[in-house]
Amino acid sequence: MKRKEAREFVVLKAFEIDANNGWDEAPEKWIGDKELGGQRSYVLNVLGKLSEERDNIDGIINSVSDKWTTGRMARTDLAIIRVAAAEMLYIEDVPKAVAINEAVELSKKYGTEESGRFINAILGKIDA
Repeated sequence: MKRKEAREFVVLKAFEIDANNGWDEAPEKWIGDKELGGQRSYVLNVLGKLSEERDNIDGIINSVSDKWTTGRMARTDLAIIRVAAAEMLYIEDVPKAVAINEAVELSKKYGTEESGRFINAILGKIDA
């Protein structure tokens, strides 16, 4: 599995965990026996940071998004933004530009026509 595929897996898993209010469970349980190849550490790291720092990440997102709180955002957009923000703030080997670009690409697959611009604008304001 490549990093791009691992990132998409993390976004989908973050969406699922959020929908099921399952953030209290251990990241290892969320991924189960999914074959992640050399990306297992990355996936566990991002999911772990999302679990530990979700309130902080959401606070940052809320502070930079004009008139949009995380509670009003489309769940798919929010999952993408949270993963990219976690990468930007806590994962040292992911450059900010890469996190933003990959988030915009994922929005083309899972979001609406406006998602890419919306996600890009929010992530561009996060100072990592």
